[in-house]
Amino acid sequence: MVLGAALFNFLYGAYNVAGPVASLRLYAGAAMWATASSAAGFGSIAGGLAVSAGRSQREWRLAAAVPLVGLYALAPLAIVLHLDIAAVAVAAALGGAGMTAFGAIWNTVVQQQIPEHLLSRIISFDYFGSRVALPSGLAISGVLITIVGLKPLLYVVATVQLLTIAVLALSPSVQAVGRQEVKVARAPGSEFAGLHQANGPAPNETEEA
Repeated sequence: MVLGAALFNFLYGAYNVAGPVASLRLYAGAAMWATASSAAGFGSIAGGLAVSAGRSQREWRLAAAVPLVGLYALAPLAIVLHLDIAAVAVAAALGGAGMTAFGAIWNTVVQQQIPEHLLSRIISFDYFGSRVALPSGLAISGVLITIVGLKPLLYVVATVQLLTIAVLALSPSVQAVGRQEVKVARAPGSEFAGLHQANGPAPNETEEA
């Protein structure tokens, strides 16, 4: 998941450079990118609210949430196909909703599945991969536009993103992640008690022994 997230953030950085260039070259002005960016913002708000409103005792299945990120491939596809601005805005809104919804589910699942004493380490790996990849995509994409062209880069961004999401969603390790295991393992009064017991005694229990 960390490598997949890093690749997605790299592609997201490339899209954020190619998008404004496409707005000027393919749509003769900044209106397309301004509209798409605003739509993505509204979509993000809607995605976050949808996940918050949908909280229940049912298990979060990570494999079912991963495809939500793939919705962001719709915007570069809409741009490279030169669809009208309204269609690009809808694609961008769906992408924003998918990203935010997945982010909320991902952070929830990580905190539920990872033992408390390992949580900060796992999150640091996740953030390191993501935060390094995003600026790398921003830095390199200008050169890539010059070398391969604007439309080929947008096609690559969308295609590789969809392939990455498909591989992650079909991964057995991702499909195994859900809330059911945590609900069974968790003991009353301690969110991670069952996980500590499954992986050995908690740090304070070792000290007392």
